[in-house]
Amino acid sequence: MGNKIQKSRKLVCGLGNPGGNFKMSRHNMGYLVIDRMIEKERIAVKPGKGEYLFGQLSSGEFTLILLKPLRFMNLSGISVSDAKNFFGVDFENLLVVIDDINLPFGSLRLRRRGSDGGHKGLASIIYHLSTMEFPRLRIGIGEPDNDMPLSEYVLLNFFDEEKEKLSEVIDKAVKCINVWNDEGIEKAMLTTNSKVI
Repeated sequence: MGNKIQKSRKLVCGLGNPGGNFKMSRHNMGYLVIDRMIEKERIAVKPGKGEYLFGQLSSGEFTLILLKPLRFMNLSGISVSDAKNFFGVDFENLLVVIDDINLPFGSLRLRRRGSDGGHKGLASIIYHLSTMEFPRLRIGIGEPDNDMPLSEYVLLNFFDEEKEKLSEVIDKAVKCINVWNDEGIEKAMLTTNSKVI
């Protein structure tokens, strides 16, 4: 493994905060998606050579590595950088899955590249990788309808009406990842970015 680029590997990093208190919070949407994939595929999870957990499966032409950083959100870039270097994945084969307050709940947006958009976890990854040139899947969590600070809002659990649709949102994200892996980012963007739960 090491630093040699492996074209046959893809790495999906779902961001969140470790610890039971945050398990179902809005900021843990990335974790929830990775957990769903691990559950569906019955993937064995183990500690990595850094502060992250990972599992892997063979899917199509690629070995797909699923990763959960074990650092808190604003330090996610350390874990992601460590994993990227260890597994030897190039930037176009690195997909980051995050929550997004700028999208309505249930909306998904897949992009090839871009700024952090105010997301602390994504900002950390951009900083530690020294590039914005990697795909990211943003999953809408909505924004507060009052004066609550965003830093508090993202740590709230989902509302009851959102919980009813949450599983469907997660499944849509998993489908997007599978299309990205099997058919490429163009097809994944076409099938994902027009969908709203």
